[in-house]
Amino acid sequence: MDHTTKLSLRRQDYIGLETITVIISKKVPQWSTGLFDWQLPLIAKILDGESLLCCTATSDSKSALFGATAIIPVEISQYLLYVLGGASCL
Repeated sequence: MDHTTKLSLRRQDYIGLETITVIISKKVPQWSTGLFDWQLPLIAKILDGESLLCCTATSDSKSALFGATAIIPVEISQYLLYVLGGASCL
């Protein structure tokens, strides 16, 4: 990979969705059932930079979309630092 190659992550494919599921189950054990079926694709779209509108009932866990999209990039960046050898510099 040279300096002009851009690392591109797509969270809406199978591996991306599975990564989101694993990170949420690890970082938010209070959500014992994990994400709802409707939340996972929306979180993936948000992380991929897509705009969306979510209309659901009151108390339907829309707030989890914000929380999850804050947790996931932090966890991925910490993992990438470790994999790329940057963690030893910290």
